[in-house]
Amino acid sequence: MRVWGLLCVLVGLLAGPQAAHAQAGEPLEATLNERVDMLPLPGVFPLPLETTFFIPDGPGPFPVVVINHGKALGNPRFQPRNRPIHAVRYFMQRGFAVVAPMRRGFSKSGGSYVGVGCNVESNGREQAQDVRDVLDHVV
Repeated sequence: MRVWGLLCVLVGLLAGPQAAHAQAGEPLEATLNERVDMLPLPGVFPLPLETTFFIPDGPGPFPVVVINHGKALGNPRFQPRNRPIHAVRYFMQRGFAVVAPMRRGFSKSGGSYVGVGCNVESNGREQAQDVRDVLDHVV
């Protein structure tokens, strides 16, 4: 668990201020083998999560880095897809595949934003579960 926390901090630092967001109609970065899929969250009523993949050339398998996004001001539904290109290049140069999911309620992901009310711990755990579900799907 300690390694997971350190990796999350490292990714957060690398994807911080230089993180880019996709603009409407922006082409995918072919040199990074970028693709976007809608991954279903598990459950009775599966919700799709918009997830961007950056895959190194070669047959794999590759170690995986998951990069989570933050929240911009305003309605999360209008927040564009996260494309942390600088961090992606850093990890891909070291042989990692990079996965950048948009949590529920953000961008084109289904569901509603989890973050209302005063229970910050519960909100954080619910949001982290989206990221965990994507990681489980990838594995």
